[in-house]
Parts: sequence; structure tokens; C-alpha cells
Amino acid sequence: MSTIKVDTLQTRSGNTAAVTGAGFVATDQIKGNTTATTVTLPTTTNIGATAIVSASAGSATIIAEGGTNTTNLQQGLVKVWVDLDGTGTVSIDNSFNVASVADNGTGDYTFTFSNNFANANFAGGGICGNRTLTIFQARTTSTTQNFTQDHNDGTNEADKLTTLLLCGDLA
Repeated sequence: MSTIKVDTLQTRSGNTAAVTGAGFVATDQIKGNTTATTVTLPTTTNIGATAIVSASAGSATIIAEGGTNTTNLQQGLVKVWVDLDGTGTVSIDNSFNVASVADNGTGDYTFTFSNNFANANFAGGGICGNRTLTIFQARTTSTTQNFTQDHNDGTNEADKLTTLLLCGDLA
């Protein structure tokens, strides 16, 4: 096997990249082969001033601004969200990971997920307009049933603005 030792790499167009210590190349852009399927990075990779730590397969941790606290990237993401118009014929205005909604009656909706949760212990929250709030009635790994109720008297109400956010582990 041959060894090539250089201090600077130069492209045909004249652009250069410095070869630094420990085998690193300093450049503003790297272009890989179109057939590449993986990129291997060190366990801790800095993107700008933010360190990303690969804790395990499918898991990344971001080190916070102070440099000591961490947040697991996958755990911190919203896994399901929906913006629903609950008046008249119920319709989804916009959503992520929601396959469908069933109208079970006034202010009573069952949302079916495109990708299931690992268990039914996911966390959620919702907001509605005009004096209503979201009540979680039943949760499974593939659905959640929610009521939108008037906070004064507890009666179900169909509301034009009904939103839902869910966090947890996907299956």
C-alpha cells in the first residue's frame, strides 16, 4: 500500500482544503458519491458550537447551551400533531402522523396514528378555541379518543380550532 502525504488539497478549479493534524481535512463543503448509504461520524460531533452525542443506535443527545445539561433528540420531538376543524363535517386542516379522525359525536373525536406508539403511556396536550379544553378519554398504541368540552359546564362542544400534540416512544 502507498502513502500520500500532503499539507493542502487543491481541486482542478483551484479551490483548496487544508490538511490539519490528526488526519482532518478543513473544508467548507464535502460531496460524497451518489451511491453512498451511510456516513460514519465520531461519537461526539460538533455542528457549529452545538455538540451532538450518539448515545446508541437511533439515539442522539444534544448538549445544551451551558455545556452540561443534555436533551435526547428523539425523546424531545412531538410524534403526533393535528389541527382539526370540529364544526360541521369534521376535517383535518393539517397534521403529522395522523392517518384519520373519526367523529364520534359533538366534540368527541378518535384519532388514528399513521405510526403507532410503543405503548399507551404517551403524553399529550391540546388547545381549543372559545372556552373549550381537550380531555383525553382513551388511549391505545394506535389511537386516542379526545373530547373538547366547555370548561364552564363540561358539555362537549364542536370547535373550529382544535389542536392536539402527543409525545412518547414510537413502536
